[in-house]
Amino acid sequence: RQQLSPLLLLLPLLPLNSLLMVLVLQVLLQCPKLQSLAITGCAVALIGEPGLAREAMLLGIAVAMGPLIGVGLAWMRLQAEPARYAGFEIARTTLQSTLVAALLLAGFGLPGVLLAGACVATLAAAALLWRQLRQTGVRVAPGSWRRLLAYGLPLIGSGLAGFALGTADRWVLAGSVPAEVLGQYGLAVKLALIAAFLTQPFELWWYPQRQRVLAGPDGAARSARIVGAGAAFAVLAAAMAAIAGPIVIVAATPAAYHGAAAHVPFLAAIVALQAFGSLVNVGCYAGRTGGLPL
Repeated sequence: RQQLSPLLLLLPLLPLNSLLMVLVLQVLLQCPKLQSLAITGCAVALIGEPGLAREAMLLGIAVAMGPLIGVGLAWMRLQAEPARYAGFEIARTTLQSTLVAALLLAGFGLPGVLLAGACVATLAAAALLWRQLRQTGVRVAPGSWRRLLAYGLPLIGSGLAGFALGTADRWVLAGSVPAEVLGQYGLAVKLALIAAFLTQPFELWWYPQRQRVLAGPDGAARSARIVGAGAAFAVLAAAMAAIAGPIVIVAATPAAYHGAAAHVPFLAAIVALQAFGSLVNVGCYAGRTGGLPL
């Protein structure tokens, strides 16, 4: 599930030549992932597993391309180009799926999957960067950096906190419950995310323009109405996931996984609460700095 970084909400408010600094801050926001990959690569190299180091490097390439891809896709959304956005995402997914299938059939295994991801991510980043250069250009503008740093640097702290919160449950459960229970939990999480999938079209429409709506005429009232509609839709989506998830588990999985059905309603409720937070935090990002979100 791809989300629009809060930092990218500054794009419509900034000069076009400030895009480079936005990209730099986006890379910084990816630091937890990059640090984890770097540590993994160094560790496996030290213990004499060059295959694992190569796989970590391929995964690192794909992750490093993420900010470039994120900026390009965010620009499409901010320019109200949903058809182009959807077409690019469909083409990228199709290309990666085809390449993964071909490499697996050729016997490359996991390294082939990672190689496919790295190649497609690099190609997508290059295409989006080329399009961005043609449309807006990129120029180093030190005069804009102070404003961007004041807003973006605090978001790095909130990004680190989000990284910890997003995986803390797995860290705790991995050493505390049997493997079969962890498998049930993982299945329940996947089915609860049906709610997030159902709300994705609304979020793709609303998030790129929420700052613009808030700053426009009668912005607070209009934002409140839209947020209320989004919250109602999130509740409906969570209810659908809570009902459909257990049915799917019982009907389509072995008996060993049926215990996951009991977790789905609670996890779907958590997904709805997370959606509420994403919807109502528009005011936090309306300030001159990113201190309030932090």
